Amino acid sequence: MSTGISSSSLFYPGLTPSHTVDPDLYLRPLVQVRNPFDIGPTPVTGSKSVVAPVVTPKVMAGVDGQGYLDQFYGKIHVTPSTLDFGNILSNQVRYVNLWNGLLTPVNLTDSVGTDMEGIVVIEPLTPPVEIGPLGEYQYEFSVNLEGPPSINASYVWTIDGQNYTLELRGTRIVVLQANADWSSPVEETLSWATDVMIAVDGTEQRVGLNTNPRQVVKFDIKTDTAENTQYVMNQVYGWANRIFALPMWENESVLTVDHNIGDTTIQFDPAGWGHIEGGLIYLWGGDFHNYESVVIDSFGASNIVLSAPLTKKWGRGTRIAPIARGFLPRSTKLDYLTDGMVKGSFNFTVDSYQTSAVINTVAAPALLNGLEYYDEAPNWADILTHSFESDYVLLDRGYGRVVQEAINDYPVEVFRHSWLLGSRDEINLFKEFIKRREGRRVPVYIPTHKTDFVVVDATSVAVPLITVANSGYSTFIPVTSRRYGIRLEMVDGTVILRALLGMSKLDDNEVLTLDSGVGDYQPAQFRKVSLIKLCRLKSDSV
Repeated sequence: MSTGISSSSLFYPGLTPSHTVDPDLYLRPLVQVRNPFDIGPTPVTGSKSVVAPVVTPKVMAGVDGQGYLDQFYGKIHVTPSTLDFGNILSNQVRYVNLWNGLLTPVNLTDSVGTDMEGIVVIEPLTPPVEIGPLGEYQYEFSVNLEGPPSINASYVWTIDGQNYTLELRGTRIVVLQANADWSSPVEETLSWATDVMIAVDGTEQRVGLNTNPRQVVKFDIKTDTAENTQYVMNQVYGWANRIFALPMWENESVLTVDHNIGDTTIQFDPAGWGHIEGGLIYLWGGDFHNYESVVIDSFGASNIVLSAPLTKKWGRGTRIAPIARGFLPRSTKLDYLTDGMVKGSFNFTVDSYQTSAVINTVAAPALLNGLEYYDEAPNWADILTHSFESDYVLLDRGYGRVVQEAINDYPVEVFRHSWLLGSRDEINLFKEFIKRREGRRVPVYIPTHKTDFVVVDATSVAVPLITVANSGYSTFIPVTSRRYGIRLEMVDGTVILRALLGMSKLDDNEVLTLDSGVGDYQPAQFRKVSLIKLCRLKSDSV
């Protein structure tokens, strides 16, 4: 368009200088518009007529908005449409309502179930039958333990030629009635999976491959009567390929108050159980046929709220334990001591996705340089081992010269510690500590708990030095990044932690350089001085 203006950009009034416009968009030829109030020399004359506008109807598409009544009336309802029984430990009963929401009668021509083994249906109607307007009927579905381990069934009503389906889901679980024989230990093993990549210089990169550990529980059993022997043998044979509900005997406790039929709470403090809502509880009265399994709804301050009332009366002294899902290995052996007594060992693998429900997740109580510091002393009644694993290249053809070349400057140190835990609280704290390790993935600071140095001179709070007897440390092991600090334990029980910065020889002794002074102490006041090292678990299994 030719406007007589040659410019690549143009500023217009009303636009700030920061706005650039295209002239073709704004420049137009000016057209003179006459003022309607301007009276010209030639007035306009003639007749006036009114013309009505032509209206064209507009057609729009849409849908009918659903109101409250539309959600309920004018259709057939099956409520609920799915029954999820979850883990079935005993006979379960559920109810389903069939409602004709129409204002006219309908015809029920058929009702049939598929894969309903072990499921009993009480039907209020027998097809063919007419259901009146707004007619409602209740069906009862009862599931027992006699049937396949997995429930994947359906029940279909055919009404006026249309099918209405109810889905039934669940897993049958049998509670193992063979109780642990406490004359031998109950062993619990937790196993993670970690990919550890070790560089030539010894540094590591560790990647965890699972969130929850595998949990294996091993315990011995022994029956004392022919009746119990038969029950155990038949139960193992009939359910060996399926999932058991396994009482966790290591967390077993007893009730201290009586409980009656219909109670919906159990007066018991589950602190340390680590179970979550929806978990299972096992109540045992002393024989194979006197037990009850209940589902946890929630936890109170000192009680457990159940999802369903108790069906039996349980008095003081009743044994109570949490339940986990577990399965046996492919081969299980039981030995007959007599014709009515058996003895054996069960090795159960617990569902790994439920392991986190039996171990609390708690933050580390103490940190050192941003990582956990674990100061619990090992059990010196057991042997503490300290081994060294060297890595080198060996060239030996079986004759001639032997060549050995080290890959790393120092070997890997392996410490074997054991702990004796004397209470339920101590056991739970230790399991929480192990869970935080996640197998080999997460390191931790641990003192050797050995006498690594012997103090021979007085110390001062103002001087960050300690004189110790010559241990050969400064000669053979220079301070490296693998030596993180020392733990000083006093005779009165005081524990002091310091970073170890360096070491030097002084006459026949050695001098440790610390990050700060430890205080004014005499050598006799020091009970033990131990090195602190950054460690990880050697194995993914504990």
